[in-house]
Amino acid sequence: MDITNIKIKNIKGYGDPGLDWNLSQTPIKSNKINLVVAPNGTGKSSLAVALQYVENVRIELKEKHRHNPYDENLHPLVSITIDGNTLICDDTVNNIKSVVTPYVINSPLIADTKSYYIPGGGLNAIGQMAIEKIEMQATTPNKNEIKVNTTDIKSSFGKNSKLITTINNNLGDSHFIECIGNMRDIFNKYSAQMRMNMVNAVIDNINSLDGTKEQLRRMIDNSYFSEIEEEPYYTQYVSLIGNVYPNLTKLDYFLFFFQLLHLYNHNRDAYNQAVKRAKFDNEWKQFNQELRYLDTTGRNIAAQETGNKVVVEYPLADSISNGQRDLLSFYCRLKKFYRSVNETKNYLLVIDEVFDYLDDANYIAAQYFLSKFMKESKANIFVVLFTHLDPAHFRSAVFSEKVLNVLYLSDISAKATPQMTSFLALRQKLDKNNAADTVLYNNISACFLHYNPSIMNIEADLLARHEQNLQTSWGKGMPFLQVLIEEVNKYVSGDKSYDPYAVATALRIRIEKTVYDSLSQNNQVEFLKGTKCKTTKQKLKFAEDNGVSVNEIFYMAIPITNDADHLTYIKGTNKLDEHPLVYKLNHPVLRHIVSEVFDYSGKAITINAIH
Repeated sequence: MDITNIKIKNIKGYGDPGLDWNLSQTPIKSNKINLVVAPNGTGKSSLAVALQYVENVRIELKEKHRHNPYDENLHPLVSITIDGNTLICDDTVNNIKSVVTPYVINSPLIADTKSYYIPGGGLNAIGQMAIEKIEMQATTPNKNEIKVNTTDIKSSFGKNSKLITTINNNLGDSHFIECIGNMRDIFNKYSAQMRMNMVNAVIDNINSLDGTKEQLRRMIDNSYFSEIEEEPYYTQYVSLIGNVYPNLTKLDYFLFFFQLLHLYNHNRDAYNQAVKRAKFDNEWKQFNQELRYLDTTGRNIAAQETGNKVVVEYPLADSISNGQRDLLSFYCRLKKFYRSVNETKNYLLVIDEVFDYLDDANYIAAQYFLSKFMKESKANIFVVLFTHLDPAHFRSAVFSEKVLNVLYLSDISAKATPQMTSFLALRQKLDKNNAADTVLYNNISACFLHYNPSIMNIEADLLARHEQNLQTSWGKGMPFLQVLIEEVNKYVSGDKSYDPYAVATALRIRIEKTVYDSLSQNNQVEFLKGTKCKTTKQKLKFAEDNGVSVNEIFYMAIPITNDADHLTYIKGTNKLDEHPLVYKLNHPVLRHIVSEVFDYSGKAITINAIH
């Protein structure tokens, strides 16, 4: 299944016409990690909030989520197109949920107030940030103590009932109770007379013996159970109970079986209720054990039975770190979703920037739990993970290329020109094992993509390549630098249609030139050709080691310049992916950094800035 369009109107940051997200080229795919990348402030959270409303019968918009809080007449809309069918949820109807059920995991922070009395001053209230408690289960099964009627059991067994040791103590073990819950089908099969005849045959053989309890146990050998052990359902029972009590004798397995069968036949309601409660207890014991592995807060955060619900409550937000808060909340909400999944239905799991503020260890842990959940789930699930991080962060951790499907929420108008694409692509595909290619690669790197006061003419080399869109005149050097400056001027003046690779390359050259001009002549030679001056960062360190005071914003600009080294393409297409670089350059602070590096004051920057 593919989602090829999402529309949002009049919800939070989206008004009218609102969001019309065309995904026909790169659809949201089921059973993939659909990584939706977008800078802060581009509407990720508004989209998550809108989809959260689709969980309900219809959209009943809270005032804080209206696009215009003062206009109650704006009608909210969410539209999703799945496999060519457009589904709608608004304030009157919801036909999305019948096809795909959304579930949103987002920030758990809520504003709260705490009231207290001041003696002689009345009631006072203070605001505080709280972490929303999570209701993990809406109702809980009743606690039901189940017991075997030993008198009835022994009476029905007969003469040698002294061999029977009551299993009442075992019935206090929730793992044992859950285990026998898996035996109901077995006990139902033993309503057949043929199978009960096997049980009675064993009992008759045992009751034919005389002696004390100890003597009887010695007299009963394994041959007494040969026939019943060939019966498949009894074999299944032995296998199940052996997982809980692996060291029982064959006699003890049989005596357990007899008592459980009697209990099931004579007190079935209590049996079923006890099994239900045991599964409940074991599930939340296991959950709390897993939560303890993650909980480094020292606050013993756990799922607790409160009233008739299971909830997880957190301390105040300022008493634990953001990373602890986000990971614990994410894990609990993911568990809640996992428990609700029906494998016959379709789901849209939206995760809004949960990963973005975690340290490395918690970041990997969160990805691990999500990956584990996806492998275990048999349902059809669209997993949509909103982030402002570069997709490389996710590829380098747990998620594999096969699982990730990278999309972008906002389109961009800044694009690499065909000439720049061809020029950088030529460098990328040069064969470093070929001597001529190696020379050309090094010349492009040293004299075109890094600062060099000399002008090298490689026009003949470019002409010999016969590459489409390759601007061979750039090989003269100065025409290439002139193009870079023209694109920088577009960028710093606010023109959105600039070439991001040209800007990033010019930025690197400008930084290196500025530092180069501050070096002594001998150090300038090493700066250009030294083995430890290959990268911009190495060059800056070399300059600092030789007494040059390097502006710290030069280091801040390196992540931008690095993106210009290689072209990257959207996976599975030949379409260039400029998004990571453009998202950086479009940030107002980074735009300011670039302007500062070029000493831009409103007047056109000249080629002297990079040559």
